Amino acid sequence: MRQVQVSGGPADDPGLLVAQNRLTELAAALDAHADEVNSIDSCRQAVARIDEELRSPTPDGRRLTETLEMLGLAIGSAASLASLVGTLRSAIEALIG
Repeated sequence: MRQVQVSGGPADDPGLLVAQNRLTELAAALDAHADEVNSIDSCRQAVARIDEELRSPTPDGRRLTETLEMLGLAIGSAASLASLVGTLRSAIEALIG
């Protein structure tokens, strides 16, 4: 993976804005479905790491990918959340190329 150079704010990078919006949707859904996941603490930790990375001037594609994998394991078989993770993964993959 490569690092992505993001200049300016989210309005300057539509891909970054999409990824951040997907992350916000997932974070809200986690609160509603906390009892369906393998580890809500691990999910929240992964969401926080992804948020931190997306807010950094140069998001690290490798770290994002690894954290998405961790998030997938923490979510387990919660179908409603797994689909949101899939849309987040797609947005991040589009961002990091």
